[in-house]
Amino acid sequence: MQKSTLRIIGNKAVLNIRERMCETQEELLASDKFRAVLDHCLKNLKSKNSPLLGIFVDNEPDKQTVSDLVKTLTLLVKYESKVVPHIFEKSADFLKDLDRLGNFVEYLYDYWRHFDRFIINDS
Repeated sequence: MQKSTLRIIGNKAVLNIRERMCETQEELLASDKFRAVLDHCLKNLKSKNSPLLGIFVDNEPDKQTVSDLVKTLTLLVKYESKVVPHIFEKSADFLKDLDRLGNFVEYLYDYWRHFDRFIINDS
């Protein structure tokens, strides 16, 4: 049985949970719910041929590069951007244009906020 699910239906995001909510940035970034929102957002950006996809090599996010982005964002929670490529080499591509990465993160946040969000807590 799945502990929680996130369904995005039109302009509504419905989160069914049977567990505690994420309490830290690291937990949130590691969650399958964050990944679902990120994947949905990337699909939206791709349909618009958005320049924000320029954070990815060849503007083409695949499963592995999206995972690399999540790891980069997780490291940025604790470390300065100058340090992160020394810890995780693949982050260098994302960090070469900090303005674009910042704009991407801001867009992702606004994208999540544009949904009517509902939480169903089934304890």
